[in-house]
Amino acid sequence: MLKRTLSILARTTPMRWHLSNKLSRMQLIQYAIDELSAHTYLEIGVDEGQAFCKVQAPVKIGVDPVTPRPAVAIEMQKAGVSYFQQPSDAFFEEQAPSVLGKGVDVAFIDGLHTYGQTFRDIQNTLRYLSPGGLILIHDCLPESAEEACAAPTYEEAGRLNGPGWSGLWTGDGWKSIVAVRAGHAAGDACVLHCDHGVGLVCRQSHAPQLSLSLADIEALDYTALAASPEHFLGLSKPRRLQSLVKTLRPERRPQ
Repeated sequence: MLKRTLSILARTTPMRWHLSNKLSRMQLIQYAIDELSAHTYLEIGVDEGQAFCKVQAPVKIGVDPVTPRPAVAIEMQKAGVSYFQQPSDAFFEEQAPSVLGKGVDVAFIDGLHTYGQTFRDIQNTLRYLSPGGLILIHDCLPESAEEACAAPTYEEAGRLNGPGWSGLWTGDGWKSIVAVRAGHAAGDACVLHCDHGVGLVCRQSHAPQLSLSLADIEALDYTALAASPEHFLGLSKPRRLQSLVKTLRPERRPQ
């Protein structure tokens, strides 16, 4: 299905796609939803609704502390769509037990781009992930030290990077993938080489691929990542998603 879709897109796009760079997070999310027959979709970090308004699922739950943007407000009028205007930590503490009581089938994390917050969002989502479910995480593959700047906010990243900064910021959220691969969360993880790096986390149990303590991970910097992204992130081509959903599909329960 994914190959067929990409083939059609390549034929109808003026410029031939270099798939490893051009495949979007929205396409990956929708592919996972469709192939896993997902019922409930959770998105942390909705922002303008770039993904939230485009992705289709029977139940869509958005979480973001900002007031719903116009496109998101319109989306909220549709059946099965809900939005919680609060930080993700508060959502998981106050709302998740009832809202996510039946589980999350596919989740997308694109909130605050810090290691600590992203890793908490992964851990909290894993608690509610349905059998055979999948978590996708955006901005896991920074292309420069400036883009990977460890800062608490976008504005602070701009101040630290100074004049001439491109404005691109993925932060150090990539370390959350390292933490999962090092066995500090109950799951398995890799990163797809597309759309600023899309992380995949599932509950499949494997021996940790990395031997790193949380202190070791905290001390990692962009230089270490750039020297060996395959080692730290399990960097893979987008087709890795196809093989992963095939292994997850038998675990799915009928909706």
